[in-house]
Amino acid sequence: MAACATSALWSCFQGTGMLFQHKIPPPVEITKWAGDHLPENLLAASSRTFPNSGLTATQMAHAVRCVGLEPLVIGANSRYAVNSVMYAYLRGKVPRYWRSPWKSRGMLLDTPLR
Repeated sequence: MAACATSALWSCFQGTGMLFQHKIPPPVEITKWAGDHLPENLLAASSRTFPNSGLTATQMAHAVRCVGLEPLVIGANSRYAVNSVMYAYLRGKVPRYWRSPWKSRGMLLDTPLR
């Protein structure tokens, strides 16, 4: 199972579920939803749902849509742009899942303090 991406999405759904009143799915359901959408590059990513080598951004976006939310991808080429977007989400108390453009690997889960 793509535990890292699935866990981060599940953590985000904990916050968005309370904020937007949607169902909070268990991690296995998140991975199944993501697996409904085949990766763009089948040679680089696994076409299997279980086990798999990780979720692509498109698969994660599909899982977000399955709970009734709309994913938003923002390309930013400066820290100022990233900080501006992150500040807006912090002020709105909306959990975010984002990948830093300055790091080669890894995603960050950022949740506002309650």
